[in-house]
This record gives sequence, C-alpha cells and structure tokens, in this order.
Amino acid sequence: MTKEEIPDVWFKRTWSASSWAANAENLWRAADILFSAYQASTADDGEPINCEDTELNIPATLLYAYAIENAAKGTLIKKLKLNPSDYENLSGWRKHDLVVLFNQTEIQTIEDEQKKEYRHLLKILTAQIRWAGKYPSTFEPANGNKGFFLPEQCEYESVKTKNMPPSTVNIEMRHRLKILFRLLINEIYEDSQATRTSVKN
Repeated sequence: MTKEEIPDVWFKRTWSASSWAANAENLWRAADILFSAYQASTADDGEPINCEDTELNIPATLLYAYAIENAAKGTLIKKLKLNPSDYENLSGWRKHDLVVLFNQTEIQTIEDEQKKEYRHLLKILTAQIRWAGKYPSTFEPANGNKGFFLPEQCEYESVKTKNMPPSTVNIEMRHRLKILFRLLINEIYEDSQATRTSVKN
C-alpha cells in the first residue's frame, strides 16, 4: 500500500455503519459523564455544590445530539447502502438536520405519536448542533433562525420573542432520547453478530 492509498483505505474502513454506531456510543458515554457531573453540582434544595459544573448540561446536550446524529447516519448507511461518495446527496446530512435524518431512517417500530414527540426533541438537538451548544449567540437574530429557536421552550409566558436559545437536556428528556438512541443502534446491529452493551440505562 502506498502513502497515497492510505487515506482512501482508512476512509472506506471507517465508513461502516458499525463504526458510526461505535462512535455514537462513545459520544453518549461522554455526554453521560458530563450530565452526571451537572446533576451532582446542585443540592436537592437547589443550592450549588460545585459552581464550576452547574452549566455542564450545555456541552452534555451537544454530545447527546452528536450521538443521535452519528446513530442516525449509521442507520442510513446500512439501510440505504450509502457509499462515501453518496452521502452529500442525502437530504439533511451536511446541514445536521436531525429531523430530516430521522424521517429517512423509517424505523417501523415507532408509532406515529412517538415520532411526533421525537421530531420535537430532534428540533431542539438540531439547534444545539448548529449553534446553541457551541456558541454563545446566534448569527442570524433578525429572522429567529427560522425554527432554530423554539418559543414554546421559553420559561416565561411573557417572553414573546423567537430569539430564545433551545432547552438543554434534563432527566426526562434524556430518558426519551435514550429510547430513540437504542432504537437507532439496534437498527444498525440488527441481523449482525456484533452486539453492543455499553449503553444500558
């Protein structure tokens, strides 16, 4: 193998659906570590115990979003038999649109009402990937990012602006996302001898 061939061979080997699944699970574990630290940063009465960790829910949410994205893309690689040259033509891939990616997975075991709930959560995670989990502010405040901000996520009814950052993961949201994450991972490993047991709860 020549030096020129190495990048191409490496790319093809890491393109497998199982590689995307393994990366997704690693991201989920990292998110869990941050989320656990965030939970432990505040006492039951709401008083901070460790002020440095009270905002770790923000990067944790970003990593949960990346984990879902990797799992969805891995599912699509398997189902659509995507080659490295095909993905750019797939809707939602480059724009990190988790709702569009999820719709294309067409998981049959999810009922319509659940799909509606998941799409709502994935809108939030899409905003987290695109800006909210990485930057302190949006770059397009004038148009409200056309759905990047979810007014229903505002904590106060008096707030009427759409320019509000999306919510971050809490215990209930994490539980619902975990179910979706498992479904995506199971789709990848279905009919395969490979099994993954790292994400249990």
